[in-house]
Amino acid sequence: SWWFLSGLEEFERERRPLETRVRDARKLIMSETLVAEDYRRIESMLGQSLSDSESIADMKEEVEELARNVGLDCDPPSHREPVADPSLPWREYTVQLARCDGTMEALVSFVGALESAPVVYRVEKMTVAPAKTGGKITASLIISRIMLPPEEAPAAEAAEG
Repeated sequence: SWWFLSGLEEFERERRPLETRVRDARKLIMSETLVAEDYRRIESMLGQSLSDSESIADMKEEVEELARNVGLDCDPPSHREPVADPSLPWREYTVQLARCDGTMEALVSFVGALESAPVVYRVEKMTVAPAKTGGKITASLIISRIMLPPEEAPAAEAAEG
């Protein structure tokens, strides 16, 4: 019985560090799972750009539609060339609404619509002035969006490898 108790004590000494390592490994796996879920959520908000020209055209259309839906009358948007910094994993697309006419309530609703859109828009600059007619405003906005760059075709990857 002494031999059995001594073996049990040694087993207990060896089990405790293993139990701690298993608990730490479970925490790490849970943490990695949460990070992966966050990444997938953010990736879906950023979206995958198809090509620069398609991404710009889509963004112009989306921004115009949001403005129209809240009652702003905007000139067609212009755009800047996308910013593609090779050290960053995304591209930044920017459109400008040079002139939007409407009410202050419509402008506030438009900014709210941008904020609650399923993608991430950022109002970089906004100027607002009273319009010549009472109760109206004229605004200009510069709006940007970051997106993941287009994925390379599998054939291009195979040629590199």
